[in-house]
Amino acid sequence: MKGRIAFAPLLVAALIFACSSNSMNQDDTGGSDGNASMTFALSGGDFTGNSVRICGSRPAPDPKYRCNDSLTPDIEAGTDAGDACPCFNFNPDGSLVDGTGAPAVITGLCPSADFPTANWAFSYALFSAPDCGGTQLNDGTHNFTCYDSTDIASQTFPNQSAEDVLNPGLNTNHVLCNTDNASKSWNFGSCATATTPADTDAGNVRFDCGCTPAAGTCDCGDGGVMDADLEIGCSFDSLTCNILCGPPVVAPQGSCTPASAPSVLVSGTDVLVYVPHGIGTLGQNSRTAISIVPVEGTSFPSSAYIWSTTVPLLSCASNSVTGQTVCTGSDASVHLFSDVTPGAILTSSATGQIQSNFAGCTNCGVVMDPIHNRALISMSVGGVPGFQFLDLSTNTFLPPFTSPTTEMTIGFLLDPIRNLVLAPTVSNTYEIIDVTDPSAPKFSERTTNINSPFVDFSAAGEDCTTGIVASSLAHFDRYFDDPIPSDVYLSDLRQTTFTAGTPAGTWSGPTQIQTLSLENINFFYGPSSVAIAQGTHQGVMSDIAGHSLTAIQLPSNPGRRTPAISDWVSCDITPGVSGFFFQTVTAYTSPNTGHAMAVVSPFPYGLAGMAVVDLTLMLDPAVVPRTAAGHACADGTLPASVLHFFPSS
Repeated sequence: MKGRIAFAPLLVAALIFACSSNSMNQDDTGGSDGNASMTFALSGGDFTGNSVRICGSRPAPDPKYRCNDSLTPDIEAGTDAGDACPCFNFNPDGSLVDGTGAPAVITGLCPSADFPTANWAFSYALFSAPDCGGTQLNDGTHNFTCYDSTDIASQTFPNQSAEDVLNPGLNTNHVLCNTDNASKSWNFGSCATATTPADTDAGNVRFDCGCTPAAGTCDCGDGGVMDADLEIGCSFDSLTCNILCGPPVVAPQGSCTPASAPSVLVSGTDVLVYVPHGIGTLGQNSRTAISIVPVEGTSFPSSAYIWSTTVPLLSCASNSVTGQTVCTGSDASVHLFSDVTPGAILTSSATGQIQSNFAGCTNCGVVMDPIHNRALISMSVGGVPGFQFLDLSTNTFLPPFTSPTTEMTIGFLLDPIRNLVLAPTVSNTYEIIDVTDPSAPKFSERTTNINSPFVDFSAAGEDCTTGIVASSLAHFDRYFDDPIPSDVYLSDLRQTTFTAGTPAGTWSGPTQIQTLSLENINFFYGPSSVAIAQGTHQGVMSDIAGHSLTAIQLPSNPGRRTPAISDWVSCDITPGVSGFFFQTVTAYTSPNTGHAMAVVSPFPYGLAGMAVVDLTLMLDPAVVPRTAAGHACADGTLPASVLHFFPSS
């Protein structure tokens, strides 16, 4: 039995800008002083009780021009001077008023023709309450996005009017705010409970829903249930195609985090953080040392253990099942640690160098697979991007294998539950490698819709319980695109289809680039680091060269939907603590509180304090109050109950 309800796909509202410039003087009722002026109105929907914050600027003209090259709060009477841009409320007819209730008129703006000639750029933030209070409607999570009418098809500049020419005389901009409506269908089926004594002993329940094995998958009939439709913790039995449900599988601590400088070892109630001091060939503090810092528990002294190393160490990964940590040297060396004690130094098969996010490396990053007691190292194999497994039960290397891609990102990730390596590249091809048989890896590539030469993948993060992947995108167009957007590339491994090919196949499935509103928090190059604390569905993003980080909330039971981040909050931390390189952040689940925790390595590595942030508390508005728009700390910085500093040297 199937039913369907369909709705119209698009709702449009129009935000109309009227801009004029004349030769006469203008008073605050709409006359002219020779510069441009602007008035605003909104139509196409009921926006009573809503408000909009409009930001706009152009490069400054010659100082002989007596005009304003940006919209500032003090342009409009009644706007709080502490705000970044003017805020306007709506009249019932859709026109805008300023803070005093007068018609909104912005005067004294510089036309584009003022020398040196330059165009304007405007951005719009719509709010659910007057005075730019309540919730921001077009922040990327509320199905409401505005585009200039000249951009309505290509939709290149969401919530902006870019390269806007402000001419003498009357100018009119139309901004269309779009929302997509939903449709719904139902499929009903019947299942018989088929739980066996063995299932009961394992804490599982079993259902026979009439699905049958077919070509390596389970066929449940036309419109039947798929793996991605099932509750997290449920999956198809590969032999019988029964649906088997039990506790959700949570990846062991230390796994499912991207290759990063710091790593975390959890042992009982103790937590140790390994902070390598070397950063390869960038030449900025290639120190031959590593700090091992106790951050939770009482088994180790509170001060850091500092060990000298033969070469700078770049990346570490820890196995919380065995107590072992593996760190890569800047050459082919691989350094082992047991708790706080240095162990053997091995030599990988790496030769030559490759570029990885603008850094040259021989051995590059390392990730951990505690389920199979192995580490995976990214490396140069004669100048070609490659990987090599290290069997930690015997301390022996498997043969290396190379990637069909020509570039590599530092922040690759290994999902030990699915035996998949996630390796987005700096050329914006997203590579997934099936390493179920490490001697015969299967490569799948996907060309993404990231068309800018200034935007690169920097790291892959994954909630390995749900299969939701959140990969960070760094922006190097800072001087062309300011403020830098905070973009996350999201996909769902439970909905991913792999198609075989030589030398690489392809993968497909629902993806989206979600832009997170950061309000006044500055991610200097966008998010470069990302990590998810396994079992919590919470994670962290940090920038490459600033002092800000964002806590994110992923769905706990995503279903067959396009994946999305459901909540986030961004805050400043002490300058210099969020690192100055790719993937200086990792995450873990506290064995003492069960909270998601972020570890933020400092720059230069090991020379300053290291930060540990309680992400669960950070996401709790009762602990960390938020701004009216809802996605930034109201106080700008984090309270002491959430942010903890530890000396790492």
